[in-house]
Amino acid sequence: MKKSSKSEFSQQQVLDTAVEVSARKGYHDTRVDDIVEASGTAKGAVYFHFPRNQDVFR
Repeated sequence: MKKSSKSEFSQQQVLDTAVEVSARKGYHDTRVDDIVEASGTAKGAVYFHFPRNQDVFR
């Protein structure tokens, strides 16, 4: 099943934000809640694209 453009945008938004937040706070101090707040996405969207926290950074 191909992801929709909206889904791809959401995934890229989460990735871009995760890089920014982790660069500022460090990998070990970055929480999913930090990424959710900074990206303006729902926590469910983060876990939809990245079921485990470390999946964001792979």
